[in-house]
Amino acid sequence: MQTGGIRRVDPPLLEAGMWGTGRSPAPQGGEPLAPQRPDYAAIESSREFALLRSRLRRFVFPMTFVFLSWYLTFVLLAAYAHDFMGTRVFGLITVGMLLGLAQFVTTLAITLAYNRYAKRKLDPQVDLVRARAGVGPA
Repeated sequence: MQTGGIRRVDPPLLEAGMWGTGRSPAPQGGEPLAPQRPDYAAIESSREFALLRSRLRRFVFPMTFVFLSWYLTFVLLAAYAHDFMGTRVFGLITVGMLLGLAQFVTTLAITLAYNRYAKRKLDPQVDLVRARAGVGPA
């Protein structure tokens, strides 16, 4: 059955695994057919999959650019701005130490932001692509 440009694999025909690893029933008096698998080319060319990739790129590329810029700035400051990085903020704590710790905080913040974004925007789209391909929850 054709659904939105994706060949649908009927889940009841699959005996094991959600990716079509089961065997389909035997035709009358014959051998069982080969395992049915999703049509990956059709899935990849579908509108739903294109939207999923677009949403992923919309988050990943800008966030990667921001983080790498921030990290490179930190490295360059550490390499060439010794006086600035060695400036004491309070006690023995320097600007360099605070910026170094901020790298960890930034990594955690990006991870949490991606997790939230994936739950809201990516996971529902993945479920839709799987359902249309007949390999996931309908």
